[in-house]
Amino acid sequence: MKKLIHVIGYGSQGSAWAKCLRDSGWDVRVYLLRSDSESARRAKGDAFNVLPVFVLPAVLAHLKLENDESHLVAMLCPDLAIAPLYQEVLSPLQLPITLILAHGFAVYAKQLRLSQTQHELALLAPKAIGPKLRAEFVRAQTHELVAAFYSEPLRQKQVEAVAGGLGFHTKNLVHASFDQEAIGDLISEQILLCGGVFTLLEQARLNMKRVGVPERLIKEECLTELALIADLIKTKGVVGTMNSISEAAQAGASLFYSRALKQGVSELCANVTDAILSRDFVREYETGQWQATWERLKTELSQLESEASV
Repeated sequence: MKKLIHVIGYGSQGSAWAKCLRDSGWDVRVYLLRSDSESARRAKGDAFNVLPVFVLPAVLAHLKLENDESHLVAMLCPDLAIAPLYQEVLSPLQLPITLILAHGFAVYAKQLRLSQTQHELALLAPKAIGPKLRAEFVRAQTHELVAAFYSEPLRQKQVEAVAGGLGFHTKNLVHASFDQEAIGDLISEQILLCGGVFTLLEQARLNMKRVGVPERLIKEECLTELALIADLIKTKGVVGTMNSISEAAQAGASLFYSRALKQGVSELCANVTDAILSRDFVREYETGQWQATWERLKTELSQLESEASV
């Protein structure tokens, strides 16, 4: 099999994929919208020859394929750019093309629709940010990170080869649809990793401030202790961490859990999940009206960092 892949984008995932695959012996071509962007500067600094994305059709047209293989194009640009770029650049090509996505959002949101019968979609979604993927690859080229995986049978060997080039063992490729990967990712982001954490950080900060906790201690209690708990979960697991914390912390966690359930946190989380399933979230996302709230929350939480330097 010819190890050639075309990577569109050089952000968190794009840069990690490009460097890992190159180190695995792949011929990696990087394509960007602008040659004067920060991404282009970084890609060139990493010794990649950066091409304008609009030359990709001409490049593909002049490449010969082996047997029944297809051109591998990894769409590692922002989610909302995937469908427009496909329509503008690749949709007219009557060539065998496999679009590899690192996230199922564009399909889940019904933004990306293939225009040619020769075009196929594949999912290779690392459950790690780009720098983590790269660090694990450098540490051990066959690592233990997990990725959501989907490919049509005809292209499965090609896409599995890409996964192997990124350091994924086949046992760590979890077969999932685009919708399943995107929905799981969105629920974890909104309820736990981002929505939950940032909201609880802000509420903890406000309540400590309300009762007169010194500003420097607020930073320690909110940020340093959160990092300690995250490290404990990583090393000891969830139950191991629950057994490791003080009895007072166990009692407080139990009481907060009971009060949260009584005051409707289950309903809140179910409503968030229902909005994701119905794709109401997609419509709210596309309006951009959420941005004012996001900026306000960033302003509020920036005070934690100000408190850190007092």
